[in-house]
Amino acid sequence: MDWTILYTNLASLSAKFGDLLLLVEDCKPVFIFITETWLSPEMPDQAFHIPGFSMFRCDSLTTPGHAGSCIYVHDCVADIFSITKYSLPTPGIDNLFLKMVSGNFALFTGCVYRPRPSEHDAIICDHIKTISEREKNVFIVGDFNLGDIREWPVSRLPSANSPSFLFIDMLFNSNLQQLVEKPTRYRANQTPTCPDLIFTNDPDMVSDIRYGPPLGKSDHLVLSTQLQLRIPSLKNNIVGETHKVIDYREVKRALDAVDWDSVLGRGSVDERWKNFFDYICSAIDKNTTFVETVKDKLKPWINNQLLRTIKYKKSLWRRYLRSKSEAIFKQHRQLSNFLSQSIKRAKISYINSLTTSNNKKKFFKFTRQCLNCKVSTPSIRSAEDGDLLSPIETAESFASCFSLAFISEPVGPMPPLTTPRNESSISEIVITHEEVERQLRSLKISSSPGPDNISAKFLSECATSLSVPLPSIFSFSLASGD
Repeated sequence: MDWTILYTNLASLSAKFGDLLLLVEDCKPVFIFITETWLSPEMPDQAFHIPGFSMFRCDSLTTPGHAGSCIYVHDCVADIFSITKYSLPTPGIDNLFLKMVSGNFALFTGCVYRPRPSEHDAIICDHIKTISEREKNVFIVGDFNLGDIREWPVSRLPSANSPSFLFIDMLFNSNLQQLVEKPTRYRANQTPTCPDLIFTNDPDMVSDIRYGPPLGKSDHLVLSTQLQLRIPSLKNNIVGETHKVIDYREVKRALDAVDWDSVLGRGSVDERWKNFFDYICSAIDKNTTFVETVKDKLKPWINNQLLRTIKYKKSLWRRYLRSKSEAIFKQHRQLSNFLSQSIKRAKISYINSLTTSNNKKKFFKFTRQCLNCKVSTPSIRSAEDGDLLSPIETAESFASCFSLAFISEPVGPMPPLTTPRNESSISEIVITHEEVERQLRSLKISSSPGPDNISAKFLSECATSLSVPLPSIFSFSLASGD
């Protein structure tokens, strides 16, 4: 694999997103690393979607709307690797790490923005050093702002009081190498500096570092390089997954023990909601466990027990090849017949569960996987000359057809209203516990959570416990007008 990588400090992704799209179209990268994205939680990923890429982001916790980092990963990588994302709790240093696994091969990448020396420098350095010793293929980029380091490579360790000491000490005492050797930041009337760095524990997999012009009005160059990987196997359908299991009985018990009158008895609407949100998050975190499961992506009905049986069958066959024992061969044949029937029953049970489940997304996904042809919009022909229409003409034709379902309003002023005006008004809106509980129980548990990340399943399972604090918050909001 020979993949192109782009990195730059963008200083506002939203302001330079158009320039980034042009660069992506020209360079055809597989990974894009960006620091100083300047994104805030209310800015959705869809606004910065690059076709063919998945976006992973880490917005700044200390200065929302400034700093931050993100990584774009091409879909060809997601087809090969299972990707795990995480960030370290280091306020003031925005970091994002991705671990990508395919079979026995793993690639570890990271993007770090360190605007200034921080009390959390040691955490970042220790983590990068640890993963460089534990993982074989590590590639970490970022804006580290090691201002007192004027040139690379560094030949000696700076003083212990230097803000760069921990990072240079990390390099000297690990198998990491820093590959950027030229200035990457140019400002008028200032000496060029090299805040943007690339760390790797295998310099042979990184080649041809190029220093391109900045995007827009950014003062950081665009770094591009080639990542050369040897992936032993691209087809590995058996994947491990981590599932979050919530003990809703204990969560309800914890929520029922809260004195909501004292918790929600003072403060603004936002303050009361924050107190409520903190309590439910705490109750969920304390009663959540994580379960590791292994499954076949193409055959999801093959569970852990069947996988263990398959492995045991293979071990029996290897024992037979070594010993040529008739008893072992007979045992292998009996287990093979039993396993075939078990897999058939598991498949039938899985399909039956899909047909009766309320989650229709899984059903249609499985149906499309079973089709031998690609599902796509069929080509249509023009009614006039019979020629095939272009994609734009096809979209316009569908829009014209769908618009026939609506009534065309007449041109001109609105007709007079003959219905008498309603003079009555609502003097008070009463929100009852019973109504809140009924609405929560009616939610579809397969629905996606909102921006607060509270799942519909949690709301439905804990409807009785939540029907106590929520009416209080709603009523106070209506009464105060907030």
